[in-house]
Amino acid sequence: MAALLATQHPQRFRAVVMHSGVPPGLAPTAATALRAMRGQRAMAPLPPGEHHWPPLLALHGEGDGVVSARNAVAAVQRWADAAGATPGPAQTQRRGQRHPLTLTHYRRGRELVATLALIRDLGHAWSGGAARERFGEPQGPDASRLAWRFIARQMATDAR
Repeated sequence: MAALLATQHPQRFRAVVMHSGVPPGLAPTAATALRAMRGQRAMAPLPPGEHHWPPLLALHGEGDGVVSARNAVAAVQRWADAAGATPGPAQTQRRGQRHPLTLTHYRRGRELVATLALIRDLGHAWSGGAARERFGEPQGPDASRLAWRFIARQMATDAR
């Protein structure tokens, strides 16, 4: 929902974070939502013209059997296409025994447009969440910390 709002009202957002979601505008009905969650819906091409959307961080578990990780890839690609951004090299990080995280940053020049964060071995759960919660996965990297760090960087960048 936040990503959809950001594409419709970009001036109201400084950054957008998605975790285990589908690209904005991909599922206008309940029937299309089920296909979209499985990664079975194609994105319509963007209309010509420049789109100035806020930077996006898309986090997704590669083992998610409910919402396909193809959705995170598609959302980031949509952001990159809209801005004419290109991907940098993928970087894998791992802290202790937590699941590895692969980050790919998409930039237009020096400007960060989007970051794709794919988490190996993570199913449909909040990465770094509490084990006692139904959809919490404590072995994943801390998604809350990653989100706040991403947002703080965008706020600091805009303040300059």
